Amino acid sequence: MQFRIFSGGRTTTILGEEVDSETARIKFGQRIQRCRGCFVAFYIKDLWIDEEIDYYCEECKNDSMIHFNVYSKDFDFSQLPSMQQDE
Repeated sequence: MQFRIFSGGRTTTILGEEVDSETARIKFGQRIQRCRGCFVAFYIKDLWIDEEIDYYCEECKNDSMIHFNVYSKDFDFSQLPSMQQDE
């Protein structure tokens, strides 16, 4: 499933339907990513992100990392290659 967020706007097109940016953020958070420290798979929404955009679980994180929910509020998902519609 691919979806695209239009930058500057508050709506997103997911499979041909317009949805708000919060819904798009939730969909992206449902992807699976491995923790860089212990290599266990988690939903991205449950991980912390470091300065180099590596993901860590609650057990492996440190105080310099921020949670995905905080980071994703200012993130422009439309710049990700996986978020671009096929031409």
